[in-house]
Amino acid sequence: MPKAETWERIERDIAEGKLGPARDRLHGLLTAFPFDLDVRRRLGDVYWKLGYPREAGRFWFLSEELDDGQWEAVALFVADCGEDPQRILHRLKLKGPPADFGDGYARRRIEEQIEECRRRGLTVPAFGDPGRNRSDLSQTACVVTFCGCSIVVLAFAAFGVYFVFNHLLRD
Repeated sequence: MPKAETWERIERDIAEGKLGPARDRLHGLLTAFPFDLDVRRRLGDVYWKLGYPREAGRFWFLSEELDDGQWEAVALFVADCGEDPQRILHRLKLKGPPADFGDGYARRRIEEQIEECRRRGLTVPAFGDPGRNRSDLSQTACVVTFCGCSIVVLAFAAFGVYFVFNHLLRD
């Protein structure tokens, strides 16, 4: 389903009070469009309506224009992470470098957390490559497994032929 249609469906779900399906669709959009700050913000809105302020704060963390209640939710998220920048970055589930978020507030916010990791001597979490997803890894694993099994089958077949001919020639 194209992004615009999915977005309309999300808004319809929210209007009808179907917040669970809206949340799930927003997570799908976030997977497909990891740098879309509108998706993150809307996901925060849905978590807020569902009564999960920490999760709402997680998705609002990269948003600049928030009201007092939203800033409190962000503070809850940060506190839930133990104010640990490494944990914050990990929980944001970023799928690329800060530059992919443009030049605005979100990028600066991410870079602040990276700098704080370095200042504290913490490892900066690796940001996933948006072009490489689990299905790519699954395909690679399947190819490796297939090749390995093929080699084993061919080895058994070669040994079998060898032993059959060896047995026939001895008699």
